[in-house]
Amino acid sequence: MGVWGHSPTAPRGQAIAARRGAAVVRVEDAFLRSLFPGRSGSPALGLVIDHGGMHYAPDSGSDLLQILAKHPLDDAALLTRARHAMARLQAAHLTKYSATLTDGPDLPAPGYVLVIDQTRGDAAITIGGATTQSFANMLAAARTDHPHHRIIIKTHPETAQGHRRGYFGPKDADARTTVLATQLSPWALLEGAVAVYTVSSQMGFEAIVAGHRPHVFGAPFYAGWGLSTDHAPLPNRQRRLTAAQLFTAAMLLYPVWYDPYNDQLCQLEQVIDTLEAQARA
Repeated sequence: MGVWGHSPTAPRGQAIAARRGAAVVRVEDAFLRSLFPGRSGSPALGLVIDHGGMHYAPDSGSDLLQILAKHPLDDAALLTRARHAMARLQAAHLTKYSATLTDGPDLPAPGYVLVIDQTRGDAAITIGGATTQSFANMLAAARTDHPHHRIIIKTHPETAQGHRRGYFGPKDADARTTVLATQLSPWALLEGAVAVYTVSSQMGFEAIVAGHRPHVFGAPFYAGWGLSTDHAPLPNRQRRLTAAQLFTAAMLLYPVWYDPYNDQLCQLEQVIDTLEAQARA
């Protein structure tokens, strides 16, 4: 029985699966999706189809978490592909929703601390054991750790479009704290940051790809492998990985990628070609 992640409709499918003795397969968008979130005419270019759980549910037995914990991740050809793809994503400013600005007057001058907001009540937060207090603790820690730096709070794309609410807003702005709603490239923002703070946002993963060691206050898939400063306990993750190994698991081995123009499955590199062309246009 296929269900969409841990969405409000997922329990219906889980109940049917329980009655029929069927397995549950959870499906969600991959970490590269499209130009715009959920817009008609902007279909997903990839899915994660997880037979064990979901990658943001730390105790679910997710396929991705199993790969990260147990796969050798030592194939030289795969790791080379990963490094090339990591560089291409940064150079082309590609992310989950890639209709972003790479420069302009709203891009802050380098030297700030980047704090990443998320949509309120998202399953990646609640299933991962984080709360509203996690976001408050994150902002407080960023301010305490960096008393002489500007703080930039980056809103989520769906929050900026008015579809969802975030955890931060105008009330959190002060003399050195700015709430940034402009849809700027995550890579451009990461390049100018001196430190990155997140609960479980995908931008935390991208921060690792960009060479940061993010402060993480939730339990996302990229925490606990020696690549982040973790403020929530993750006792079951003892392995130490490189950024290329993490990327190999999350972007090459885990998702199913799709070429909509030829209506066929494809590799990550084809999706990068497609999304790069769409974003450039």
